Amino acid sequence: YLHKYQGKEICIKDVSQETAINANDIVSTLQALGMLKYWKGKHLVLKRQDLIEDFLEKKAKRPTDNRAIDSNCLKWIPHNKRTAPQQA
Repeated sequence: YLHKYQGKEICIKDVSQETAINANDIVSTLQALGMLKYWKGKHLVLKRQDLIEDFLEKKAKRPTDNRAIDSNCLKWIPHNKRTAPQQA
C-alpha cells in the first residue's frame, strides 16, 4: 500500500478502510518497523523507502506457484462492504 501511495499525508483510518485491515494492526506493524513516530504533538508515518524496497525485492523473489492456500476455497468480503443482519 505505501509503495503505491503518492500523497503527502496519510491517515491510518483511511488505510484501514481501504485495506480492511484493523487500524490497531496497522499501528502496531508500523511501530514494529520503526515507521511511526511521535513528533511535536503529532503521530507521523515515516515512508521508509529502504524497508519498502526490501519488501518488494523479497516479494519478487518468491515463487508464484508456491501457495499454501487454495484461493478457490476462500470467500472473503471486506468489512466495509458487509451488510448488517436483517432484524425481524
